Amino acid sequence: EFVKTNNWPHQLYVREARRMIGVYVFTQKDRTEDVTKLDTIGLGSYNFDSHHTQRNAVENRTLNEGDLEVFYEANPFELPYGIMVPKSNEITNLIVPVCVSSSHVGFCSIRLEPQYMILGQSAGVAASRTIDEEKSVQEINICLLY
Repeated sequence: EFVKTNNWPHQLYVREARRMIGVYVFTQKDRTEDVTKLDTIGLGSYNFDSHHTQRNAVENRTLNEGDLEVFYEANPFELPYGIMVPKSNEITNLIVPVCVSSSHVGFCSIRLEPQYMILGQSAGVAASRTIDEEKSVQEINICLLY
């Protein structure tokens, strides 16, 4: 496989990387229990999806380590604006719609295209509002984002 590139794929697939620690950190509990937020910008509905991190041979069988594909009913959960913005004492003009503030497990439900489209749209509107309102990203009226 990939003979022309010395067995390397033509494009690397990075599922997860560094994430910001923002105003709010989205965790597993935000997906399963505390699903409503005061600063909602949209709804997600995907399960936890994280592929295994390592495959080991143990006693003549394969053991996948780190697999987290947990099915929850497709109940929606709210995406808070605070996962896209840093703390105001750190920076006031940055909006991060992809590497959002979340735990590893929380990110497993966010890191899919439908949620990215919602976050991207909200980030664009929020950026416009910061200019129009002449405020920091933490101070804008979130109700005007949807």
